[in-house]
Amino acid sequence: MEKRSIATSFGRIIYLDWNHQGKLGPVICIHGINRNKRDFDYLAKTLARSDFRVIAIDVPGRGESEYMQADLYTYENYGKILLEFINGLDLQRCILVGTSMGGIISMMLASTIPQKIEALVINDIGPYTDYSAMIVLSKYLCMYPTFSSLDEANKFLRVMLKPLGLLKEKHWQHMLRHSFRNTEEGKYVLDFDPEIFRNHREKITGSRNLWEIWHNIDQNIPILALRGELSRMLSKETFTKMAQSHQRISCLEYTGVGHAPSLMDHKQLEDIKSWLLANSSEKQN
Repeated sequence: MEKRSIATSFGRIIYLDWNHQGKLGPVICIHGINRNKRDFDYLAKTLARSDFRVIAIDVPGRGESEYMQADLYTYENYGKILLEFINGLDLQRCILVGTSMGGIISMMLASTIPQKIEALVINDIGPYTDYSAMIVLSKYLCMYPTFSSLDEANKFLRVMLKPLGLLKEKHWQHMLRHSFRNTEEGKYVLDFDPEIFRNHREKITGSRNLWEIWHNIDQNIPILALRGELSRMLSKETFTKMAQSHQRISCLEYTGVGHAPSLMDHKQLEDIKSWLLANSSEKQN
């Protein structure tokens, strides 16, 4: 695994590049709205062992990538950033794995540059999210507490990320190591730009409806859609409708998990690996 960076017109992006010479992929992993590239460490290791090249990025405003002006934090710009990233690495084709926000970005890219997308893995998000779920998300995202100790931060994290269904202590410790940063005053804060969510909350006026984008995705692009059984962000109704409206889609639901499956659980990792091995070919990049 190597840490690399690339300049875009929206600032410098930091990413991790696993198994750079792998014959399969590359798989580009795009995290959730307040998360970062380290959420994909377990998946990247699993796929790299099967000779995939895996790239996990920090979307601007998260992790180690540069922050942006508040009004630039929009899905339209995230799509532009990812397109610049793909072209900047001179990737002819790639596989996209997206959790929540990353899944929306992945759908947008698949609908606009289908010639570059080999396959999609969409984790616990879909073309429709109802207003009540958006309001809950909005309140949750606007929390930006400061912690005096890592122990305080850990207690908060275990409440905030309870829906992930993490069962192993090593997974919790991994999330703790990669969810916070130190301030100049020696405090701990979540590792993202709080301006992202002030901007985001102001724009929530109703449901999120992306069915037009979904229906514009080439029917020949294979899709693996994942859902947590207890998820409020991806309803059972929307999940079922997704399964009925794309000819090359596989749908998997995980019991006892909310938003979103962690992609650390052994079964989740094996499911994704097996599906990708069956739906990818040696890279041409």
